[in-house]
Amino acid sequence: MRSLVLLFKLLIAFSWVWVIGLVAASYLPHNPLSPSHRVKVIIQAFFPQGWGFFTRNPRDVEGFVYFQQDTATYLSALRIPNAAAVNLLGLRRDSRTQGAEYGLLLSQLEKDTSIWVGCKGLSHIECIKFRRDISAIKVSNNKKKPTLCGPIWIIVQEPVPWAWYQSAAKMPLKLVKLDVECLN
Repeated sequence: MRSLVLLFKLLIAFSWVWVIGLVAASYLPHNPLSPSHRVKVIIQAFFPQGWGFFTRNPRDVEGFVYFQQDTATYLSALRIPNAAAVNLLGLRRDSRTQGAEYGLLLSQLEKDTSIWVGCKGLSHIECIKFRRDISAIKVSNNKKKPTLCGPIWIIVQEPVPWAWYQSAAKMPLKLVKLDVECLN
């Protein structure tokens, strides 16, 4: 019986490897291992995004949100990682909905880039302390159970390139201060 279970697990694992390999091969340029055109069309009909569904651009700008706890302390407002104990090891959905809430707040900002203030060579907290007197932009949060309310600082920053990962280089960042009015 154990050998049957092991055989079944191996069959499932091999099937997944085969499907992932076919998806990868159908989106790669033509080579000797490419499937036929007919098979490519069928695979691309079932998996239209290819690897785009499984991955994101590693060079995408990262967003960070901070709030002021007291006169000298700034803390992250994001409840991540989802698997943390504060999120009941993934059972609470608050951390997963914060991305949508963050996007909602950013969508209310004008497309004018002059509202963003830059900082070079500073950490997030150092930048907030250095720029704490900038004027806040009023936005509203009409989410049912909002988690981002009051004065917050949003920072956007490109990740450090892989080639520089061992250096102490800090990428430039941009900051905007928001005064978020929670409607619910």
